[in-house]
Amino acid sequence: QENFGEFQSPINIITCGASEHKCKPMAESEFVENPLRFNYPDLIRGCTIMNTGHTVQVNIPEHSKCSLFIKNKTYYLKQFHFHTPSEHTIDSKVFEMEMHLVHLNEN
Repeated sequence: QENFGEFQSPINIITCGASEHKCKPMAESEFVENPLRFNYPDLIRGCTIMNTGHTVQVNIPEHSKCSLFIKNKTYYLKQFHFHTPSEHTIDSKVFEMEMHLVHLNEN
């Protein structure tokens, strides 16, 4: 897909029962060709916590090697932070809080 990763925020996740649209499960071939793999260690040392004035952000050190892999690219976890109320919605419902995991690749 040409625009992969370009349409990110905010989004409304629509569950199968909440829409007239049919849910289409991912085909086995799609999964085999583009698996989503997380590689997070059990323990990470050296994180820093920062109050940005509008959220609390936890910065992940380079040596942690927290990563995810999809579409033949590796993305490294750089930080995570929280939003209250949630930016994203599920079936148009806003929640009290959400957490963003921010991953970047070498580009």
